[in-house]
Amino acid sequence: GHFTTSYHEFELALWEREGDTNSVIAFDAAGLKTGKVLTIPAYKTRIHVHNYYRNADAFTAKAAAGPKYISASGVGFLEPRKPDKEATRNLPGITFTLTEQGADGMDIVLYGGELKPLMLTLNGRRVFIQLRRKHYPLDFSMTLTDFVKRVHPGTTIPRDFESYVDMEHGPTSRNIKIWMNNPFRYQGLTFFQASYSQPPGAPQESTFAVVTNPGRLLPYVSSIVIFLGLLLHFILALVSFSRKRREA
Repeated sequence: GHFTTSYHEFELALWEREGDTNSVIAFDAAGLKTGKVLTIPAYKTRIHVHNYYRNADAFTAKAAAGPKYISASGVGFLEPRKPDKEATRNLPGITFTLTEQGADGMDIVLYGGELKPLMLTLNGRRVFIQLRRKHYPLDFSMTLTDFVKRVHPGTTIPRDFESYVDMEHGPTSRNIKIWMNNPFRYQGLTFFQASYSQPPGAPQESTFAVVTNPGRLLPYVSSIVIFLGLLLHFILALVSFSRKRREA
């Protein structure tokens, strides 16, 4: 793929599929406040946010006693919940009116737990919209070519597993291996082997946890500072010793 996905940050994304790529317009969920109006000139459309919940439960339209919404998976009502201390457990929800120029508004509900996007026709184009985990684009791609799992003898419990990946960055490519406790580092990102999936009759999948560590150079900088401090101390002590010898 050409992007990584956040564990706990969300975005409201609209996109069109153009061959093997998507043309995406995304709004950070942190800015989705009640009464917020989002303008999307590309589709001659406005989004008026009614409610945004950082954490919510979703109920089907059959259980909803309020207004009917357009949704991707039959959600008809959101009930806010107190945000969980464990950020990855929060699933947000949003209700809004989407108004295309010259057309009636559409009341829409989206939930962070939905697996598929809502498809709409905007300005004569087929557009997908979803409240999804935030995507971070990459300027390189990684393709899984092989996956190896080893188990403890006599059990089905994994002992270790490793991924073989083709990485392409512009005209260059390289083969890399990522396995447990042996991550791959590139462009300030660290890719850890996190999990895997081998469903019968389906392609094997490998999941990587991707982290960035802005302070990764601090230990080296600290070591250099300590070394320079000791060197300066040694030089000053040597100068002081030489002066005393000359005075004697």
